[in-house]
Amino acid sequence: MSIEDNKARIQRFFDEVVSQGDLEAVDDLLAASCRYFDAGTLRTTGCSEFIDYLIEARKPYDSITVEIDNIIAEGDQVAVRCSYHLMLEGEHSVVPVMAEFRIKDGKILEMWRAVAA
Repeated sequence: MSIEDNKARIQRFFDEVVSQGDLEAVDDLLAASCRYFDAGTLRTTGCSEFIDYLIEARKPYDSITVEIDNIIAEGDQVAVRCSYHLMLEGEHSVVPVMAEFRIKDGKILEMWRAVAA
């Protein structure tokens, strides 16, 4: 895949999976053995664990929208600086996030996320 393809895949991940909660998109975007790290700690291994994590993480919020501020790619790595717009009981908050992804064979193999607040 090209660098532009990798960037588009990550954009799609934030649009469909994180913002919309589209669980069906997970299988298309993530490798079966994907690993998700949050603040340096391994949180999930595999698509099913990530789906369970995503369901629990989204539960408290009325809505989540991710706005990508910057996306940079080189080789199989994609780095993103973005803002999570969260609605909770009518209250809006913005959380700055830095994320890094590694892609292999067209699928997200590793995800690293850190809240920049």
